[in-house]
Amino acid sequence: MLVAVGHNTERASLAARGKQGVLWSLVGAGGIGVTSSLVLAFYNMAK
Repeated sequence: MLVAVGHNTERASLAARGKQGVLWSLVGAGGIGVTSSLVLAFYNMAK
């Protein structure tokens, strides 16, 4: 889907920035998920 959007628009640089933004938001969400699960794991082990 991300590749198709970049090829169908006339503003290639804007589409590339948009795709990069989507990818970075996914990376950030994954990092938050991993961090919160690690915090919960250590919290449960400390009990």
